[in-house]
Amino acid sequence: MVKILPTTIMDWLILIVMLSANIILINETRRKRGTKSQSFYTCLLWAGLDVLIFIVIEKLNSSSAMLVFISVIFSSKMSLLLYKCDKDKKWTEDETRTSIIIIFVLLFWWWSNSDLLGLILAVIAEIVAGLPQMKKSWTNPGTRFTLISYLLFLAGYSLSVLKLEDLEIKNMLFPSAFFVYCIGDTFPLVIKWGKVFKRYKRRINNNRRLKQL
Repeated sequence: MVKILPTTIMDWLILIVMLSANIILINETRRKRGTKSQSFYTCLLWAGLDVLIFIVIEKLNSSSAMLVFISVIFSSKMSLLLYKCDKDKKWTEDETRTSIIIIFVLLFWWWSNSDLLGLILAVIAEIVAGLPQMKKSWTNPGTRFTLISYLLFLAGYSLSVLKLEDLEIKNMLFPSAFFVYCIGDTFPLVIKWGKVFKRYKRRINNNRRLKQL
């Protein structure tokens, strides 16, 4: 049985950072009663893939078990929340393509009888499942609270990569893959709120100049 509870200071730090990121994003989604940057079907596909990845991780006795278990809880909770909040639930071509890839992963994993190959394919499938989500982030960047949440996710995956004691695929694949994914998901929010901050700073400077006149 893999360890899903924190045992070191670094484990506790990762747990606190990831839980904080999840709580902020869930509360923001609940407050907005859904958000244009979150997709119900993407989260649902993620939840299924997270469960699959956790099963494989347990078989491989991977050190990423706690991180994946947090993802299982979060994606399941977010799916339920978006099901209640998102009135515009649409199954698109993106979800169809992702579903086909997931079926391929399951069949190939069963055929190969290799848990390591199953893990690799499942992580790839989850990244592909998240591409519509990333697309939404670029077209409709979220609020500043979403940005804070995504930065915390990025920090959590960064700490998970730094915590790695070896470079075995079973241990490094999940945190490394989602560290890269989070960069792509967070970047449009950084651009948006960076511009907002610059406009705010410019307005403050203009007000100061007016007061000096």
